[in-house]
Amino acid sequence: MKTRAKQMILGFLSLSLAGLILTSCGADNSSGGSNSNNSGSSITASGNGNSLPSNWRNVIMNEYPCTTYNANGSNSQSRRTLSLSTSSSIASINANSIHAGVTVEGDVLIIRRSGNTITTELYACERPNFNSSRPTAQYATSPVLNTSRYCSVGEISAANIYVGSSYGNYQLAFFPIGYSGASSLCSSGYSYSYSY
Repeated sequence: MKTRAKQMILGFLSLSLAGLILTSCGADNSSGGSNSNNSGSSITASGNGNSLPSNWRNVIMNEYPCTTYNANGSNSQSRRTLSLSTSSSIASINANSIHAGVTVEGDVLIIRRSGNTITTELYACERPNFNSSRPTAQYATSPVLNTSRYCSVGEISAANIYVGSSYGNYQLAFFPIGYSGASSLCSSGYSYSYSY
């Protein structure tokens, strides 16, 4: 009888300790590190692109380098600007807002609205057969746009784009900046590890 009671108490204590460990570092808690946002930088979090530095596009491209290889088998770190018609589903984007997304491979998608004009910029990293053909791009799914809670540029929370080549279609899956590593356009320390 004493052994059974002892096992129950030990089991309860183990379960309580595990629950304490799992809840002690929740989303709003900070364990180690500083509590300040931005560490003196001029980036304003919780944005949709209205307080960006003038070189924000280069910042994104430098922080998310290309990891793909071209037809020669080398990583040239170069991107091609591809034309992409604006999806009709993004007609409701807020005025004067900028949204950015990246892929694991380093492709960059920017959707912005200035007045009544919506523009889409796709910077695709080199891939086999991009050199010999003019790749065409089209949305596979409508992009999901949101105001960012942590970054000064709005989020492309999800977007899938097909880029054609003679090998078939490449599918580019976009997610917000800051999800695969820290970005200087986001609050200090904000990084969410994105996994499939």
